[in-house]
Amino acid sequence: MALAALAVIPVEQVLHGPLICPFKALMGIDCPTCGLTRSVSMLIHGDLSGSIRAHHLGLLVAGAMAIWALDSFPIVANAWKRFIGYSQSAVMLLLFGNWLILKIV
Repeated sequence: MALAALAVIPVEQVLHGPLICPFKALMGIDCPTCGLTRSVSMLIHGDLSGSIRAHHLGLLVAGAMAIWALDSFPIVANAWKRFIGYSQSAVMLLLFGNWLILKIV
């Protein structure tokens, strides 16, 4: 659903919209996911280099979101449900680890 919404919202509106990150508003620094909305939006609209500049894990997150969207279909397999849960945890750990590395270096 989020991917579909980003497909119809013009990139310019996403790029120049209001600051909605409470972490950045309070702390003054980017959070682990700052730039992901812009990155995924640019990717959907065909701007791969802009997507990577906005957040270099945007391509991974967009792909993961596309896979996670399949979870809305009535799939009964428990293995699929476990895969979705593990992949969500893995993406969150990657985002947090990436953020820590970028803030330390």
